[in-house]
Amino acid sequence: MFNKITDYFLPPGFAGSLDLRRKARIIVNTVLVTSLFSLNFLVLCWWADFRPGMYVLLFGVVSFALLPFGYRAGWYSHVVLGYAFLFIGYLTVAVNSAYQGGYYAPTTSWLALCGVTGSFLLGRRAGLIFFGLG
Repeated sequence: MFNKITDYFLPPGFAGSLDLRRKARIIVNTVLVTSLFSLNFLVLCWWADFRPGMYVLLFGVVSFALLPFGYRAGWYSHVVLGYAFLFIGYLTVAVNSAYQGGYYAPTTSWLALCGVTGSFLLGRRAGLIFFGLG
């Protein structure tokens, strides 16, 4: 079932090597799973009545949910999709951490994952860029 969802978000007539298709599928899957995770954390913020966190995560959930549709429409490549995903994720976590108390916020440690995720999805350059930001 998840394969059909992933294939739906690949551009129609996707042409490329099997390796390119695998990379694009990994990026799309990561964006979709992160959207679900952010939705879960959004519900947790709602339950805890943490309004600033709700608004920040609502931005993240909507952005993560819309990114694959733009990729499917052919507005950008899988590399741009990956960088946009990392930037939105970094921004969401950084702003949420600031609202939760700054350096000592429980979500601050998530910033380290941006560099690791960047390395995994896009290679060394993206990992170093987002490691530098984190």
